[in-house]
Amino acid sequence: MVHVHVVLNQEYFREFNLPGDVVEWQVNGNLVLQYSTDEGASVTVNASGPGRLFFYPDGSLEVIASGLNSWTFSEQDAETLGVPQISVSAGPMHLTIASDGSVSGHMGTIIEDVCAELT
Repeated sequence: MVHVHVVLNQEYFREFNLPGDVVEWQVNGNLVLQYSTDEGASVTVNASGPGRLFFYPDGSLEVIASGLNSWTFSEQDAETLGVPQISVSAGPMHLTIASDGSVSGHMGTIIEDVCAELT
């Protein structure tokens, strides 16, 4: 099992109400996460973004980000996106999570496979 701990959270967001009942969050600041296992392995990552999140009335979410980002996905979603289940990406990413929970998009350049580092 992998646990996640927030080492530093100095992120903040500004919220905007857009036409069509869309809500946008512009996220900036610093975020450092530590992933660890019950066996004692751990990896600390910078996941400070920045990014923009769009919340749609149908329940879907769109994420457009740059910089460094870390995401955790189910096995199925990781396979769909072609990324490790837990990773750090750099550069532009564009992710959509549909209202049914399905994912699509591009995660940027994967610079760190956290799962591999924890094994």
